[in-house]
Amino acid sequence: MISILFNKMKRRLCYALLICVALTGFNFAAPYAAAADTVSDDLPDPGPVDESLWPSGEPDVNAASAIVMDADTGLILYEKDIHAQRYPASITKIMTTLLALENGNLNDIVTTSYDAIWDVDRDSSRIGFDVDESTTLEEMLYGIMLESDNNLSYAVAEYVGGTMENFVEMMNARAAELGCLGTHFANPHGLHEDDHYTTAYDMALIAKAAIADPTFRTITATRTHTIPATNKNVARPIANHHRFIRKTLNYDGCIGGKTGYTDVARTTLVTYARRGDMTLICVVMKCDTGDLAYSDTTKLLDYGFNNYTSYRLDNTVEENPDTAPSLFLEGSNVDSESYSPLRISESTITLPNSARFEDAERTIVYTPLTTFRRGDNVIGKVYYTYGGKYVGFADIIFSNVRMPSLIDDSLASSLEEQLAPTKTPQEEVKKPADLRPVIIGVIVGLAVLLIGLYLIFVEFPHRKRRKAYMERRRKRMEAFRRETEFEDL
Repeated sequence: MISILFNKMKRRLCYALLICVALTGFNFAAPYAAAADTVSDDLPDPGPVDESLWPSGEPDVNAASAIVMDADTGLILYEKDIHAQRYPASITKIMTTLLALENGNLNDIVTTSYDAIWDVDRDSSRIGFDVDESTTLEEMLYGIMLESDNNLSYAVAEYVGGTMENFVEMMNARAAELGCLGTHFANPHGLHEDDHYTTAYDMALIAKAAIADPTFRTITATRTHTIPATNKNVARPIANHHRFIRKTLNYDGCIGGKTGYTDVARTTLVTYARRGDMTLICVVMKCDTGDLAYSDTTKLLDYGFNNYTSYRLDNTVEENPDTAPSLFLEGSNVDSESYSPLRISESTITLPNSARFEDAERTIVYTPLTTFRRGDNVIGKVYYTYGGKYVGFADIIFSNVRMPSLIDDSLASSLEEQLAPTKTPQEEVKKPADLRPVIIGVIVGLAVLLIGLYLIFVEFPHRKRRKAYMERRRKRMEAFRRETEFEDL
């Protein structure tokens, strides 16, 4: 009976101790849990625009609306009536391709439906696909972006959205996510409908999102391509309609684009060009002719490249440490040759040629994090403004690959204080109490109680019984010894 009680007490004691260890371990592991991956979208107020700091002598263009936007920073380098709603024609297909890349599998087989062939104007752009003809999604996207095929646009919309109506809803939802306020899509190809419209600014935002996709960059930069033989036709050679890509016209640095035309929209054109570290997006809408659209685009891209410079922030940090984001490194014992857990992402800012990098004003906005995961944690952003305009940003990254033992205590305290979320008194009152210390305290108390009970009811009685047993044994041994001695006498 005593042995059974003893074993039960031992098991209970072990369970209590294991729970304590588990909770304590959880408490220590918490700082390495995944950190929040969102950063405040509130941009610093750049103040009023100082036009004297920005380039003048903007080119005169035929397009009713036109814009030149930096693809990395979103800075507008040129604008003409950029918020007027206009018909986009086939530059709509940039959004169609973007959604297909975001929601589809390039190797999936897509089959053209009856509606995809017959619900589209037979005199519009097409490369001759028939009903129930199949090829991969990737091949269809080449047909859409290079030859502007409207049947394939319809087929891809049905593949991605399930129905044409669902896909159109997806187009409008994605446009809203990108910040497009003057856009409403009614179809995936751009053939004229009265309620199918966008703006030059919105189209630049869509083009900016698309060029960030590496597959889109490959497709839009392709001069010629061959769609392999299908279940209904032989291989089809196709060529890009964009004259800068097709090389019927030359523009140094052109890396892609999309053409568009309807009788109502007139000529529309989106063009991507890159020189050095700068990638520009040019959108022209409602040009009288194709020749004028390319002439306008050449003027506008030249204006951007000739008057602006992009600075890579990662290079700038290395070359100009005095002007780079100092973050938390002031006053620490970590020199430039030592390991630092803080860095900024590879980004750019774009400034007029008359400005220097040092002229850009910097604002650091921290993300309120309570935990840090192992690896890279985005803990804020460095925003840059100049002359009343937002000119770029970079993420501030805390790399927790190894614990920053090289950082002194003051730096660690600074990091903890500056990243700690600020709470109002009301929020502090509403915040639920952390019950882990209470739970741990209760369990430790129970463990102590169990140990006490074990000592009182098991260990101490056992020791008392053993002591009594040893005393009786000693007395018996003494009596036995005396009897032996008497017999010897």
